[in-house]
Amino acid sequence: MNKKIKIISLILLGLGLPTLLTAIKYSTDTRRQAAETPANIVIYSQNTLGKFQNSIYQNYAQGGEAQHTNMFKNVSLHLRLLQPKYIRIDHVLDYYTPEELDDVVKTIQFTGATPFFSITNPETIPNWEESIKALVTRYTVNQNIPNIYYEILNEPDLFGGWKYKGEPNYLDLYHRSADAIVEAAGNRPFKVGGPSTTGFYTAWINSLLNYCENNDIRLDFISYHTYSTDITKFQNDAETLFKVIGEHPKYSDIERIISETGPDSERVPTYNTNSSAIHFLSLATILSSRIHKFFTFEVVDGDNSNWGLLTKNAQPKPRFKAIQFLNGFTGDLLNSTGNGSYVTALAAQDNDILQILLVNYDPAETHQETVPITINDLKSGQYTISTKFFDGETTQKTITVENNILRDFISLPPNSSALLNVEYHQQ
Repeated sequence: MNKKIKIISLILLGLGLPTLLTAIKYSTDTRRQAAETPANIVIYSQNTLGKFQNSIYQNYAQGGEAQHTNMFKNVSLHLRLLQPKYIRIDHVLDYYTPEELDDVVKTIQFTGATPFFSITNPETIPNWEESIKALVTRYTVNQNIPNIYYEILNEPDLFGGWKYKGEPNYLDLYHRSADAIVEAAGNRPFKVGGPSTTGFYTAWINSLLNYCENNDIRLDFISYHTYSTDITKFQNDAETLFKVIGEHPKYSDIERIISETGPDSERVPTYNTNSSAIHFLSLATILSSRIHKFFTFEVVDGDNSNWGLLTKNAQPKPRFKAIQFLNGFTGDLLNSTGNGSYVTALAAQDNDILQILLVNYDPAETHQETVPITINDLKSGQYTISTKFFDGETTQKTITVENNILRDFISLPPNSSALLNVEYHQQ
C-alpha cells in the first residue's frame, strides 16, 4: 500500500467531477443520513451457528514503506502475542533480494503466521512468469511452506492503471500469473486469487470470475480493500459480494477476503487513538459471518506513516490492544439479533460460559447508549455477569433468572466495547 494520496487527482483527471462527487458521498457515514436505530440485543442460547473462527481477523498486512528492510524484525515478539494466522506483504518481487525475503519470511513464521504474498509491480519485473515461478519454487516447493496465498496484484486499478477491460489488461496478466504459479507449485498446497482493488468493485470481480470460469484458470479467493469509518459499507460490500458469487455456482465456496482494512486510507491521527481500536472491534462483529478473512493494515509504522498497530519502537497502540481484547472471545457462535446504528454484538457459548461482545463505534465520538440485553432459553437460577470493558474496568453482578429469560442493561460510552461473561450457578 504506497498509499492513496494520488486517488483524488486520479479521479479528477481520469474520471471527472461526477465520479469524485460519488466517491465523496460514498465515504460519508450513511448512518447520519437515516434515523438512528438503538440496539436491542436478543440472544438465543440454544441456537448455535458453529465455532467462532478467530482466523477471520487474526491477519495483518504491511505496506511497502521501505525497500530491503525487514520491518517485522523489531516487533516480532509483540506480533506473536496477537496469534497471527497470515501476514501479508507486497512488493515481494522488487523490494527484496531473495536472501532479504527469506529473512522476512522466517520472521513471519516465527510469529506463528504464514506468508500472504501480494505480487506487485509487473511493469518493473523482467521475465514476469519466470520470476513468479522462482518465487513459488523457493517457498512453496523448496522451503515446503504450505498454504501460502499468492495475490495478483496490489491495487491494480491504482498502481499501473490496470483495467479489467482494455489495456493494460489485468485479466490477461492474472491468467499468465496464475498459470505460472500452478506450474511451479505442482501438487503442493497453495492459494491464488485477486484482484485486490482499492475498493469493492462489482465489475472487476464479475469480470475475473467470468474470465477464470470461461478459460479454466485457477481462482481460489476474491480479494479487495476497504477503508472507511462507515461500518455499514463493509457489511453492504460483503453482502453484495455474496450475491455476486451466488451467480457463479462453480465458485460457491470461494474464499472472500478483504486484504486491507482500516478507518482511513490516509495517515490520519485516528490510527493512534481508541477510535481505530473500536473500529476494528466493530468490524469483527459485522464481518464474522460474511467474510472468511480480513487483514488489518498495518503491522508497524513506517518512517512517514502511522497506520501501524505498533510504533517503530515496538510500542503497542490501541488497535493492538483491541486485538488482544478480542482474542478473549471464543466458543460456538450463538444466533443473536438487534444490532443498532452504532452498537453491534456477537455472542458465543464457551463451555459453561456464555460470552457477549458489545461494541459502540461512533467516529464522531459523541454517541452514548444504554443497551438492553435479553438471553432466551436459559435454565432458571442465579447467574453471575462479569463485564470487562476495553478500557480495563471490570464489574460483576448476580442476576436471578426466572421463566428461562435473562434481561439486563449495559451503558456504553462513545467508542467503547465490553466483553460479558455470563455463568450459571446451581442453587
